[in-house]
Amino acid sequence: MSKLELKSNTKKTEKEIFESLSPSERLNILKIFLEIRNSDIAYRMGMLPLVSAISVAMLAVFTLNREIITINSIILKILISVLLLLIPFSLYFYLRDIEDGIRNTDRSIEKWTGEDLSSIDSATKIKWLDKFIGNFPRFVIFIFFIVITILLIYIWKPIFSN
Repeated sequence: MSKLELKSNTKKTEKEIFESLSPSERLNILKIFLEIRNSDIAYRMGMLPLVSAISVAMLAVFTLNREIITINSIILKILISVLLLLIPFSLYFYLRDIEDGIRNTDRSIEKWTGEDLSSIDSATKIKWLDKFIGNFPRFVIFIFFIVITILLIYIWKPIFSN
């Protein structure tokens, strides 16, 4: 048998190495990958509201100078309305994605440790301020949606009042 064949036969795969580790070492390795995965998902989803907001701002700037972009006012209102609606919806889906990531991470931790995280959370008293802070992003998105709805009513009011 050549040295190359001997070397390839004795070399452990990553899975075998991982399985030979203690549970705490496995958890540390998985924790790193879960953090990377969750942050990548969050960055990807975080782009949506940013792109929508920038697009609305660009359209507003372009409408200040009609020579830059010649577009029918109805089409412009449709574009602005769609982009404005994308902002709260993308924020909602961004928040939902983060919450799903948290739940998946919790399930992974529970699976590896055998601990039920919900019992740990319920055993510690959660203060009303913590609950408020936890639900604040939903509240802000709801307010944002109301403000954008009012803006859209004012954008379309002249057309429907005729």
